[in-house]
Amino acid sequence: LGAQIYGEFIFVTSFLTFFVTVAGAGLGNGIIALLPKQKTQESQQSLSTHVIRTVFTISSILVLTLFVFSRVIAARLLNSPTLITTLLVLIPTVPLLSLEHVTLSVIRANGRIKEHVFVRNIFIPASKLILLLVFVLAFRITNIYSLIVPYYIYSTGAIIYLFYKLKHYGYIGQVVKEDINREIILFSLPLMFGGMISVLTNNIDQYMIGYMLSAREVGVYKVALQFATLSSFAYISLNTAFAPSISKLYHGGRMEELIDIYRRSTKWITIINMLIFGIFFVMSKDLMRMVGVEFVAGASALVIISLGEIINSGVGSVDSINVQTGHPQYSLYTKLIVLVSNVILNYLLIPRFGINGAAFATMIAIMLSNGVNFLFMYRNLRIHPYDRSYLIVFLAMIIATGSIYGAMLLFQQHFLIRIAVACILYALIYGVIVLRFGMNHQERQEILQTIRKIAARISHL
Repeated sequence: LGAQIYGEFIFVTSFLTFFVTVAGAGLGNGIIALLPKQKTQESQQSLSTHVIRTVFTISSILVLTLFVFSRVIAARLLNSPTLITTLLVLIPTVPLLSLEHVTLSVIRANGRIKEHVFVRNIFIPASKLILLLVFVLAFRITNIYSLIVPYYIYSTGAIIYLFYKLKHYGYIGQVVKEDINREIILFSLPLMFGGMISVLTNNIDQYMIGYMLSAREVGVYKVALQFATLSSFAYISLNTAFAPSISKLYHGGRMEELIDIYRRSTKWITIINMLIFGIFFVMSKDLMRMVGVEFVAGASALVIISLGEIINSGVGSVDSINVQTGHPQYSLYTKLIVLVSNVILNYLLIPRFGINGAAFATMIAIMLSNGVNFLFMYRNLRIHPYDRSYLIVFLAMIIATGSIYGAMLLFQQHFLIRIAVACILYALIYGVIVLRFGMNHQERQEILQTIRKIAARISHL
């Protein structure tokens, strides 16, 4: 489709994402923290239904407001009156995405991690890819609607599936007037503002690129950002499984277990992120070329943002720990600091350095967010995950990166072959060093047990 069409879609959806967060009102994180405390099925059912109804009501009001002021928004806030049609077509996605996010949170809060992973990590990405291929290759639709129509289809499909599961498990029913309905609103308000700030922080670079440069640069930058954040899949997976348990462990007085999970999980996601960063550093141009020649301009941005993701992984689930241990205000404070610094840096750097300036601003924002969150957590709980093995992991990344970088200078083949060879060689060098010097006996045994389980499942299939 090219950077221009993709960039227009990303520019408008990035703007609307803010309203999705407002509609959510922080209730997604609030229900994850408060639902496990409910003693009865009826109370859990009432709270879940109350949260879903509230989100739908708020999102409906926002949609009407956006339609009324759509022309002003396109001209003033998007700085492009020609985007009015795209904006009008995409405004109804606000209630769709709001319901998708809150139902996913209810699923997580009830410990149904498999359903959450299926929708977020399998159904939506697979549907997105399949539908796009069908529209472009089968129907020959190569305009922006090949992105918009699938957007509606897989979002609607996800909501139908999630509501079916919620109804099946008995999480939707009559709302009972209880104090907890008021409590979750009060608890979630700081999280709502924190969520708004987080969304602004995550999307402000794309918005400011589109406003100050053009939609084409937004498209190039977004692809670099998507590649760079691939390394965060381990961090996201950890938060998905770990966040609902934090509150139980902390309030149940099981601090040693919480600390052990935090330390071990942080080390593993750091190892994975170091592995992926090294490959991105060496192969950034070839990776961006996979999308199209015009996207190679985002290679430097890919490396810069990936560097920030190492900091993101290196402190672990600090934001979730702060929230679930009764300090949601910490999340708000850190996100506010990051938003202000990100806006200032984008304003100063984008006109001079283009998308690389936005990438640098994003890297600083990630570092600030997680660094400040870590300091808050350490002050409150006096825990950290670090030991000598982190230095070994870092050295392994340096050695593997240097080796593969030199080898790729001599290996001038097709870029897809270069990527495949570099990934295999890098993983071997990095993996051997980390396995031999960066892990203890127990960790190596855990890896072997995991490999045996995977092999057993494959053989069984």
